[in-house]
Amino acid sequence: MMTRDDTMSRTVRSRGFSLVELAIVIAAAAILFSVLTPVVMAVTDQTTRLRAERDAATLRDALLQLLQDTGAIRVRTAGEEGQLVYLLVSDGDTPTLGGGDAGWTRPLTANGVIDLLERHLVSNSPSGDPKPRWNLPSGPRAAGWRGAYLRGPIEADPWGGRYAVNVGFFGTHSDVVVLSAGPNRAVDSPYGESGFRALGDDIAVLVQ
Repeated sequence: MMTRDDTMSRTVRSRGFSLVELAIVIAAAAILFSVLTPVVMAVTDQTTRLRAERDAATLRDALLQLLQDTGAIRVRTAGEEGQLVYLLVSDGDTPTLGGGDAGWTRPLTANGVIDLLERHLVSNSPSGDPKPRWNLPSGPRAAGWRGAYLRGPIEADPWGGRYAVNVGFFGTHSDVVVLSAGPNRAVDSPYGESGFRALGDDIAVLVQ
């Protein structure tokens, strides 16, 4: 004969997990989480790096189109008549210096030899002044600035750092690259050399 206590016990068991069962479920979930977390983080990191590489390639293509349209060999603060620009940068924080070259970490205020990519690829206002601009084409087949080559603003890399292009090496034996300092936001790569190779977690796309 089933007692009232037996009925209550069966009712309690039917309503959910016992403490032992619940502990097993929690332990299994913790093990699964510990196994999957590194995998998810690795996939996320790879996706972020691929985004940075795509951004850098877009900047490369726009810069090459600018030079092709204008017929320019070098980048200057006023087209072909101004001061030579050594570094073009996007929005974003200036990277710290790791084991690389300090040329990548120069501030934007360095005497006009560092300029914003946006001023050349979006607004045609080198050095921030609308007057010293790339020449506009005088006819359908004439050389000149035919932008905008990108929509502005040209934003930071996925980690908040700036993209930088060592444009001062156009026409030389050193490689021109679009560089991101990567997740650690510290530059580990050289500034100019033939056969450029990104070091550490830096990301670089070859321009020339």
